[in-house]
Parts: sequence; C-alpha cells; structure tokens
Amino acid sequence: GGQWEKALQVFDSMDGRCIRPDVITYSAVISALEKGGQWEKALELFTLMQDHGIVPDVIICNAAISALDKGGQWEKALEIFDFMSDQGLEPDVVSFSATIKVMDAASRFDEVESLMHEARQRGLYPKAFSSSSKVDLHDCTAAVARAVMRVVLTELQSGVREPCEIVVVTGRGNRSEGQAVLPGQVRNFLQEVSGPEVTEEPDNDGRFILRHDSVMNWLREGRV
Repeated sequence: GGQWEKALQVFDSMDGRCIRPDVITYSAVISALEKGGQWEKALELFTLMQDHGIVPDVIICNAAISALDKGGQWEKALEIFDFMSDQGLEPDVVSFSATIKVMDAASRFDEVESLMHEARQRGLYPKAFSSSSKVDLHDCTAAVARAVMRVVLTELQSGVREPCEIVVVTGRGNRSEGQAVLPGQVRNFLQEVSGPEVTEEPDNDGRFILRHDSVMNWLREGRV
C-alpha cells in the first residue's frame, strides 16, 4: 500500500490514544494520500478536520486539489479552490497550477481562462505576461503553459492584445528530469486549436516565433 497506508494507520491510532490531530497532522496525512492517489480518503479527511473545528490552510487545500486531480474530480477541486477565498486564505501559485491542471484535463477551458486571469491579477506567472511580444513559459507546468497560450490567443482575437510578432520561450528542459515536456506540449497545443503557424528557430529549440503575418492570417481565418 505504501506511505499513505502507514500515515492513515498512525492517524487512526491517535483516536485510540485520545490524541487530537492538529493541522500539521492533517496536512501530513492528506499529503500522503495525495501522493498515493487516494482522492476519496483525502477528501474525507479534508471534511473531517472541519467537522472537528480545524480550518485547512493553503498547503492542505493544495494537497486536496492535487488529490482530486488524480481522481478527475474537477467540480470538487473547484469547490476547494473557492473555499480558500471564502475562508480568507490567499491561493498561491501551487493552488492555481493544481486547479488549472484539473480544469485543463477536464476540458473546462472557460474555467481555465478565468483562473489564469485571476492569477495574473494576483501577480502570478509574471514572466509569461511581461511583454506583448514575448511569452516566457520557463516557470510553467504543461497545463499552465497551455492556459497561458489559450489566454494569449483569446486576447488576440478580442483585440485586447495588439497583433505583433510573438516569441514563445519554452526552454530546452535543462531543469527537467528525462526528456523535456514543455516544448512539445506547447507546439502540440497550437496545432490542436489551429493556432497561428509556428516558425522554428534552427539554432534554438527552446523557443519559436509566431510571426506577425502568421498571426494576421490566423485572425483573418477566424480560427478558434
């Protein structure tokens, strides 16, 4: 069963010894359940701690959202994300990345864009939106990178972003374990949504260009 079963055994034994679990205990057990892919048990504990008068912190909420991602439970994940704001908690970059990942996997693209707009308002993912002519995805997960590109395309279509040549930086994956995921994911995304044509830079596979004429052609064709 692994670490999550051991964590759950220790947690269950606390009741027999009349020890009251605190927020640190719940955080450790829910994180173990998340890593073990046990989303139902993680959600059960998330509810239980509140029944016992303990308010989950951001770390616990993030772990619960990540657990729900592994179970494909996007509605419950969104409930926990909204719960943070209701409790006066400040969602961090992990909160947004985890929730965007769930929504992206469930093809809930309106929610993806809404989350990304909120993240920008909070000053998150600053490199991705620092320039109208450059999109730097270095610090983004694959799901967040797709969300950023989705927002860029929407802004081009709506006129919020002025059409121009856009350099998209994915990096070569030097900090990745194994083969780099991001360069291929971003290029595949643009193909999937029939986005502007990509122009490669022969001597730099960690970036590509959306040329101005390519962007204008794409806008004229009215692709989504």
